[in-house]
Amino acid sequence: MTLQLAYVIPLNTAVSSFAIRLAEEAQAEFGANRALVIEPHITLKTPFEAAILTPFERVLDDLASELSPFEIHITAIHWFEPDVIFLDMIQDTRLDTLRRRLLVALAELGVHPEAVEGEGYHFHITVAWGLPTVAIWQLWKRWQGMPVALTTACAELALVANDGTGWRRVRRQTVDGRQ
Repeated sequence: MTLQLAYVIPLNTAVSSFAIRLAEEAQAEFGANRALVIEPHITLKTPFEAAILTPFERVLDDLASELSPFEIHITAIHWFEPDVIFLDMIQDTRLDTLRRRLLVALAELGVHPEAVEGEGYHFHITVAWGLPTVAIWQLWKRWQGMPVALTTACAELALVANDGTGWRRVRRQTVDGRQ
């Protein structure tokens, strides 16, 4: 059986709750919101296909053991045209360094980045996605000036999987701080 896998940074309760509140508001008003198919997170590697988990779990374990925890500052609500509204954050170089290290490790396993994962990758937390354009526009107009000043930590990394029945966390590792 083939799985879809992705690597993410889980969020603390305050940031996750804020993202869920916005996502549920969007869904209540406009219908199915694809941002709610998985718990809120920061994506390090977009979904890719794999037949087995073991080598990808090892990659997660290795990265977590080499990484020192750091804070991530969420600062605003923005949107990607045409249909994504997200919580924006300071684009910390440590996030990009982590992402690049992950991509190198995955390339050794035959997994390559998608086009959106190239230079200029923008870290974010999706709160509305896949809704009609008019809905995205209405939400954006309502939320764009909302003050946002939240902090979460890159203190854990997670590997998530979808076997066709929905996304679930298959492995979560605490960042050790040995870097």
